[in-house]
Amino acid sequence: MPLDSPSIVNLHHLISTTIKDEQHSLVFDSNQGLECVLNGYHERVRKTVENLILASIRSSSTYTSSRSTIKVDQVENSTWDEPVPVLKLEDALNVINEKVIILLENSENDWNFLLGIMKQRDRERILKYAESGWVEPVHGGGDSLGRILESEGKKQWKALRTFVLFDSDRLHPDEFNLDWTPERVGQQPSSCHAFGWEACVKQYFRDRYWMLKRRFIESYMPRDELILAAENKTDSNAVKFFFEMDQNARWYYNMKAGLEKDRKRADSERSRDLFSGLSDEALKSLSTGFGNTIARHYKQSIGREFSWDMDARQEADIVLPKLLNLL
Repeated sequence: MPLDSPSIVNLHHLISTTIKDEQHSLVFDSNQGLECVLNGYHERVRKTVENLILASIRSSSTYTSSRSTIKVDQVENSTWDEPVPVLKLEDALNVINEKVIILLENSENDWNFLLGIMKQRDRERILKYAESGWVEPVHGGGDSLGRILESEGKKQWKALRTFVLFDSDRLHPDEFNLDWTPERVGQQPSSCHAFGWEACVKQYFRDRYWMLKRRFIESYMPRDELILAAENKTDSNAVKFFFEMDQNARWYYNMKAGLEKDRKRADSERSRDLFSGLSDEALKSLSTGFGNTIARHYKQSIGREFSWDMDARQEADIVLPKLLNLL
């Protein structure tokens, strides 16, 4: 880049931002590129800047190759949709000046679930960044999450620094099939907000999202924890009958409001035969669910490790690196 370019101030800003903290690291395509940048500094500060840049380059070797990366180049228009976006200088500055946003349906319960299912070292790291203001959990407003996704997704520099977590809202595992749609022949469409949200995040947030495989965050509550979360429930057999169901029935059961609430849905047929094998006693016990507040119990997972089931652990281990790579 020519030294008389008006962009030289932005270039120095980009370099100073990336080398002054642990959140960013800097790598050059070639020694020639590094030398060209260093030539833009006065000789009295050049050596100091060079040492800082070299330290940043060395630190980058400790990160995995999947860490979130952008390439800064002299291009007329930025290319945002590549696995490694190629950005002009001004756009790159916008990206690195953004904090990492974790967009949630509920900024308290979802945040505690996310922290709780992380490994301890990752939880400590993200809490440290949240305390410093580098990471921020943001309330997506429940049903209004779709509007926020659409609005923020169009701000490409923000989308690159955003991770989204949301319930699947599915009532049956077959609803994850690519050909499934909430449209119903001759009837009103099904209510499945996540169906639209998934299309939006695929467009704007690529791999920076986690749509749960189960219906709700509550669907991941381990047995011992569900006993504690539902200890004031009138029917003490509900937890027992819940864990006697097969996996699909557990994963797509209405944890908060129970079977009776789902029976009253206009699209109640979506559950198909998931609960057809239950005894009358089990149907009665599971008719009202575990209450609207059971997700608050995830707050307890911050102070002690929950005994997550193997499927929950494997799902988290696949998805959470996509968030951690933004840090």
